[in-house]
Amino acid sequence: MNIKTLIDDKLEKIKPISEKLNLDQAFDELNKILSDTTSKIAPRKQKGKKKKKLPVMNDEILHAVKRKKTAFYIWKQQGRPKEPGNFYLKEKTITTYDLRTLCRKEQALERINTRQQILDAKSSDTTLFYKLIRKQRGKMGDIKNAKNYRGITITPTYSKIIEIIIKGRENNKILEHQNPLQKGFTAKSTPLLCELFIEEFERENKDLKLPTYVALLDGKSAFDVVVHKNLIRRLFQIGFSQQSILLISNLYENATSCVKWGNTMSNRLFNIEQGVRQGGAISADLYKVYINPLLQILSNSGLGAKIGNINCCAPTCADDIALISNNPFELQNMINLAVDFSQREGYLLQPQKSVVLPIKTCNKMLDVEQGFWKLKNIDMPIVQDSSHIGIKKSQKDSTNATITENIKKARRSMYSLMGAGLHGENGLDPETVVSLFRTYILPVLTYGLEVLIPTGKNLDLIQQQHKRWIKQILSLKLNVADPAVYMLSGLLPLEAEIHIKIITLFGNITRSERSSLEWRIAERQLQIKTYSSNSWFIDLKKICGKYDIIEIEQYLDKPLTKIEWKRFITKKIHKYWESDIKTKMKGYSTLKYLNCEYDIGRIHPLLKTTSANITEIKKLSICTKFVTEPTYYNLIKRSIQTMQQIRCVDSVIKLTKPLNILSYCVKQLHK
Repeated sequence: MNIKTLIDDKLEKIKPISEKLNLDQAFDELNKILSDTTSKIAPRKQKGKKKKKLPVMNDEILHAVKRKKTAFYIWKQQGRPKEPGNFYLKEKTITTYDLRTLCRKEQALERINTRQQILDAKSSDTTLFYKLIRKQRGKMGDIKNAKNYRGITITPTYSKIIEIIIKGRENNKILEHQNPLQKGFTAKSTPLLCELFIEEFERENKDLKLPTYVALLDGKSAFDVVVHKNLIRRLFQIGFSQQSILLISNLYENATSCVKWGNTMSNRLFNIEQGVRQGGAISADLYKVYINPLLQILSNSGLGAKIGNINCCAPTCADDIALISNNPFELQNMINLAVDFSQREGYLLQPQKSVVLPIKTCNKMLDVEQGFWKLKNIDMPIVQDSSHIGIKKSQKDSTNATITENIKKARRSMYSLMGAGLHGENGLDPETVVSLFRTYILPVLTYGLEVLIPTGKNLDLIQQQHKRWIKQILSLKLNVADPAVYMLSGLLPLEAEIHIKIITLFGNITRSERSSLEWRIAERQLQIKTYSSNSWFIDLKKICGKYDIIEIEQYLDKPLTKIEWKRFITKKIHKYWESDIKTKMKGYSTLKYLNCEYDIGRIHPLLKTTSANITEIKKLSICTKFVTEPTYYNLIKRSIQTMQQIRCVDSVIKLTKPLNILSYCVKQLHK
């Protein structure tokens, strides 16, 4: 059947065109007929199996590939001889061997370079982190399903440059008018201060035996619903220059966007009439200006939490607002103020995601039923626990809930890095593995604990998990003595890591402005509270006393620079734990073969290697068994002695072969 016959058969089935409107439809049908017929007549190209590409490539390997192909072609032309002494077979074998040798060398160099990158990396190096975890990921789902994609707004380069210039010019005015309760996207500050205000208010209520109520408000797509006219008015009110206001207005006025999908752009553009760009250089600052009046209203209302005479009723991180009070009726009034502001400004608070968390800070609390707090006449859920800035808040024990959640997150991070070699004997060398653990796992495991300060069972829980993971990645037995774990890895105990973060946070507070909430709260609590208080700052004082850091109140008046403070606390803490671990090590008879060399931050010389060879890395685990397991050492020693004795007996048997009695005795001994 030829192409003409196929086309004629299909043309007969087409209905005649009766109206002009059906003309486009007719052309579409004709095009479909032609394409279907062509695909039937034209021969289909057979798809062969794709050969695996070499994992590495350079000029030397490329020449080796050409030599191998040439040798294979000549061998094939000669009739594929199989004789071992054949010249062409030898040439093919030699070129293949040379190619594999070059590939192995190049792969080894890549492993060494990757290892050095990991050792030099910091926790802020997200590019390397995602490069490493990408090796662990498989297929990402159906390519045709839009739910498997996340929309990313791509801003023109000129717009980014303009936003950066505006931020440099006007940032001081934003900070000058910013409410002290706002801690998100602010230089020389950290979002964890919001959680510190809540934690200190809880501890204050424990001292005063008062209840604590926390309302966490969730705004639906808060950045995407900013009304541009209201934003421009806010910028004028805080004193932005006319040029900056005009530039921002032009950036957002008549702005259009389109969708890019698989290298094709949507033909129709749609207007963007509200919201600030996600990820823009100045977007977070513009949102802070937009939301600032709400914080001013709440602060001036006199409602909510107070530590002494210091108002901390609504700690906020960008669009994440927490309302706190020890009076449930005051909390409802604060929620009403937030609702009125949201309705006036045109953004939506979600009643189902906005929750209230009563925290048990005293024995006698008001029994509150579901439906007591309302958001726009809709009942707000009263929950047992909820997340706030990555920290799990709970009615009874926020520390335990946060530690449990951190362990889950850290475990997932470890699994994601297994493809990069973060596992036992068959992975990367111990120095690189410990560096990966310190850089990417430890920050996840200890996140938020500088605010909660775990003690007792909670501290034991997270320390046990920390030690267990170190033993696993160093291929140590689970019953190995704790000093050996820290001695070999060069890591500090988790308690010390948490203490460093606590004292570092206090250093940030000392360097903040005296008008800031954190500085004022620190000054008040350190001067007024006694050692029996539950205050975070009293716990801080006890921890500092452990490391011989006394009279910490003086650092509020005469703060050290960031580098000086880090050097000061590092020296004190390292000195304490070096002495403590070396002293504990003397009490373990199982560690008598381990050299007492504890250099914090550096792995033990026993586990160092300059090679990325897997065979050499496997040998290191045997070395650790020798120095941490005396039974293993004694077993090997006895085996060597036995082998030496057997060799002596075998030599005697050879000299006295006729004496079958001796041979019989040795056989019985072997049995």
